[in-house]
Amino acid sequence: MLLHLRLTTRLERIVRNSAISRLVSSSNSAHSAKHAIDCPLIIPSESTTLPMTWEMGLDGHPRYTLEELRAQCVGAADPFLLVEDDIKSLSGGIKELLLSDHPVLEACAKYFFDTAGGGKQIRPTMVLLISKALNGDSGGISPSQKRLAEITEMIHTASLFHDDVIDKATSRRNVASVNQVFGNKVAILGGDFLLSRASVALARLRNHEVVELLSTVIEHLVKGEIMQMKPTSSSDGSNKAKNTAALEFYLKKNFYKTASLMGNSCLAAAVLGA
Repeated sequence: MLLHLRLTTRLERIVRNSAISRLVSSSNSAHSAKHAIDCPLIIPSESTTLPMTWEMGLDGHPRYTLEELRAQCVGAADPFLLVEDDIKSLSGGIKELLLSDHPVLEACAKYFFDTAGGGKQIRPTMVLLISKALNGDSGGISPSQKRLAEITEMIHTASLFHDDVIDKATSRRNVASVNQVFGNKVAILGGDFLLSRASVALARLRNHEVVELLSTVIEHLVKGEIMQMKPTSSSDGSNKAKNTAALEFYLKKNFYKTASLMGNSCLAAAVLGA
């Protein structure tokens, strides 16, 4: 599913001369032609609000077939290798942000970063790749963008803590889940601690637009989890209408739970690179 980032004039100037501008323009043209699977539009602006609309039309088709996508990837660079050095130090940077005078709380918050190697770290990899692409000839990733990648992973990990309590999970990333090791109450508080430290680090970036983008993500994570816990159903209308409503609900829930963090974090990386 494509996540369309509709950039304002200010952000368009950032990407106009970069390789990513071709991706943005082709994505927008595909969207206008109704060839892409629908998704919410994240519309950054200079104001304090970030309006988001949900665009319908579920009879659209993906722009590429699976075979076409595979053909385009032949010989392509491995994205994880492009930011390998920065990713290696990511867990260490996060653990520094989680230092606390309470040993149990600190151990709980650091649990996945100590025992599971930090996981796949797809979200911070995306943030670092976008940062690298948008910084152009400099080719470097700024300290604030690196911090943003750490914040993104902290928010994601906090959501896993809470999800595992809700789902009564027993394992995560091939190790015992945090609620199994520390209990439900400490696991919830550990997730809260991760979010609070992420929020402090976010505020220290001193960029109100980035703060707003990532704060919106936390709201979306909560809404997505509620949607998953209490799916809505309607007995009115035809079977086609019911199926369409169910699919729309499913796509929106997945955007809130997964795509919002990815999309808003990448957009925040572009803002920090301005």
